[in-house]
Amino acid sequence: MFKLNVSVVIPCYNAIGTLKRSLDSVENQSEQPLEIIIVDDGSDEPIAPTVELWRASISIPITLICQNNLGAPAARNAGINIAQGRYIAFLDADDIWLPSKLKIQYAIMQANNFTITGHGYAFQASQLKAKQKHEHQDSNSVRIKTIKKWRFAYGNAFFTPTVMVLKEGFSGFDNRFKRVDDYKAWVTNFRFKRFAYIDKVLASGFKPAMGNSGLAENIDQMHRSYIDVLKSLLSEGKINLPFYIVAVTIEAIKLPLRRLRYDN
Repeated sequence: MFKLNVSVVIPCYNAIGTLKRSLDSVENQSEQPLEIIIVDDGSDEPIAPTVELWRASISIPITLICQNNLGAPAARNAGINIAQGRYIAFLDADDIWLPSKLKIQYAIMQANNFTITGHGYAFQASQLKAKQKHEHQDSNSVRIKTIKKWRFAYGNAFFTPTVMVLKEGFSGFDNRFKRVDDYKAWVTNFRFKRFAYIDKVLASGFKPAMGNSGLAENIDQMHRSYIDVLKSLLSEGKINLPFYIVAVTIEAIKLPLRRLRYDN
């Protein structure tokens, strides 16, 4: 069977209850990837025996890496380091993809020489299933928007489970940041006219972006992390002072609105 030149990297921490659902969404891709790399980031209970059982029902080769609890950035980096694919697609252990996700995104990456693309994301899988009923598009009928660096001054342009990157030249994630590390990675690796947004929802999760059940449950911590990441990007010369000022100002406006939304 033809395989796309893509490695799928999935960090996993105490997510054995949802991981199989994520794996099934990769197995059900209309065009499958070369491999799946699962990185167990120090889960409380070993997942190796369960993953071994799943291998029998999944046609895609699965590699399992087990490490101490170092955080999702370090887990993704571990997967990137051994990935065999030309491209890497990131998926979280509690998210799923629409069956055409890899086919569409891979074709767009290759045809346009993009280094990073992301696409639409539904916070609830029921929204994704509704869209799946009307799914007839291919990569030629999907709108593509080239992303400029200033777009990131207004916030993160991509959710991690929507992103595919060209492995060559991608510097990975900053292990120092446990939150907003994805934003830092996209900005750090930005290349003019090589970043794009695919205007189609091809992934979803099963929880709100913020709230008691999510990784980003503490809005204030997310805010502080975002500011710390911006300071880091500024000190590293990845953004300039006007970009930093605009980003901090917009975040200051968003913060009380975010609190109001999720406190109610």
